[in-house]
Amino acid sequence: IIIVHRNNVPLLRDCLSSLASGCGALRWHAFVVDNGSTDGSQEMVREEFPDNVTLIACGMNLGFTKGNNRGLSVAKKMGKLGRYTILLNNDTQCCDNAIADGIAYLDEHEDVGVAGLKLLNKDGSRQLSCRRFPGFRQAFFNRYSLFTKLFPENKYSVEYLMSDVIDD
Repeated sequence: IIIVHRNNVPLLRDCLSSLASGCGALRWHAFVVDNGSTDGSQEMVREEFPDNVTLIACGMNLGFTKGNNRGLSVAKKMGKLGRYTILLNNDTQCCDNAIADGIAYLDEHEDVGVAGLKLLNKDGSRQLSCRRFPGFRQAFFNRYSLFTKLFPENKYSVEYLMSDVIDD
C-alpha cells in the first residue's frame, strides 16, 4: 500500500489505523511517502506504526505522481512489492474488509487487471468518483458543466457520471 502524504497528522493517523480493519486477515505493508512534512507526521509514523509501515522521508514535495513512483521503487527494492499494489490517498479510511474483499474479487476474476473500490462520504452516501470513458458530449455534460448544474438528471450527465449505477 503506497500512501503519499504531506502535513496532516490526523488524516494520516486515521488512514493508517484503518488499514488493519480494511485488510482483514491479509498480510499487508504500507509505505508512507512523506513529501517534506513539518508537522510531526514523520515522527508519528515512526512511533505509532513501527511494524507494518515504512516511512520514506523525501525532504521535499515530490508531488503525487513522483511520490507514488518513489514508493513503488522503494517497495520493489525492499522486496515488499506484493501480488497487488494499492495506491491510497491519505484521507482514506478503510471499512471492514474493504481491501480484502477487493482482493478476493481480483483473485476470482483473473481477467480484471485494475479495481477501484466504492468510495463513501462521511455520511455513508456513495461518492461519485467513477466515470465512464469520456466522449465528445462530456464537454457539455461533465460534472462541473453548466448543463449538468442546471439539469443534473439529464441522460448524458447521468450516463457519464455513472449516477445510474445501483449500489449493492
